[in-house]
Amino acid sequence: MKRIMFISWDMSILGGINQVLVGLANKLSKDYEVYIVSLVKSGEKTKYILNSEIKGLEYLTEEDCRGREVLIKGRKKLRKLIKEKEIDILFLMGFQVSLPVILMTFGLKCKNVFCDHEALLSRWHEKKITMVRYMTSIFSKKVITLTKQNAEDYKEKFRLSDKKVDFIYNSITEEVLNNCSEYNSDSKIILSVGRFSKEKGYDILVEVARKVLGKHEDWKWYIYGNGDTFFEIEQQIKKEKLDKQVILKGEVSDVSSIYGQAGIFVLTSYREGLPLVLLEAKANHLPCVSFDIISGPKEIIRDKVDGILVPPYDREKMAETIEKLICDTSLRKKMAEKAEENLSKFSEKEIMKQWKQLIEEL
Repeated sequence: MKRIMFISWDMSILGGINQVLVGLANKLSKDYEVYIVSLVKSGEKTKYILNSEIKGLEYLTEEDCRGREVLIKGRKKLRKLIKEKEIDILFLMGFQVSLPVILMTFGLKCKNVFCDHEALLSRWHEKKITMVRYMTSIFSKKVITLTKQNAEDYKEKFRLSDKKVDFIYNSITEEVLNNCSEYNSDSKIILSVGRFSKEKGYDILVEVARKVLGKHEDWKWYIYGNGDTFFEIEQQIKKEKLDKQVILKGEVSDVSSIYGQAGIFVLTSYREGLPLVLLEAKANHLPCVSFDIISGPKEIIRDKVDGILVPPYDREKMAETIEKLICDTSLRKKMAEKAEENLSKFSEKEIMKQWKQLIEEL
């Protein structure tokens, strides 16, 4: 039985990468020995439910460190863990952990798989980040991206072979599918879900909300999540006098339970990998509106079929598109009916088959 280890930056916070990691670890623990390591710990406790088959969750440091500190404090402990547990494969979850782990584990026999959850080209101009991705790709056995487009970009930009790079979509869990809601065409709620950070574009969301909600006072916009920019966005909402209609709902442990209340789902991110929230929204028959950013939404949303793709960061067009859906109930119903049609390629069964095939081939 192969022994695998997932490495995250911080398992004490809620976020898309950690959600994917836990889902994979829970499923793979039935067939492999699975370990999870978190480089840092900024929160009080782990917010995820782990299967009893998972061999353990270890924090290399019991504090929120950065860069060099992580290398100094975590190197010895990580190397010891890998040797003691005789780990065969390390999954580096996100570029934040990639280079530190490559440096900490240099010379060990385990094989590194770099799982990049963002679009390469979305931060191509940031030379340090691009260099980290390049170096990690060179020293990894395999690079796994979340979209076909991102895999092609890696091969072209870094001149990597087809054998070196592949993509595996995020999956829609059976739990989400078993608890999904029928579309409520009477709902007057716009929904957005995601961690509060700069790249999620909540600043744009507030600008769009100002343009839309003033004309539709019976509609509200719910935002679920927490994070670094929560207070900043809260102040922006108050400044625009939108606090009666744009409601910050905070974190929820069971995200799948919130989709049934909404009539429209909106994503305003500057960049994404493959947004889980779009998959969850579509599984719950919600018409989705998203910016057509470099990677992610275009592989989920079929434009003008089950949702609408808007030119990146175009506030006016985004507001116009949302208004169109607000005013046209029949269009929303048609999109809701089509939402599930292309979700089979994201099924948990199909995605787990691909992960197991990858592990067996390494």
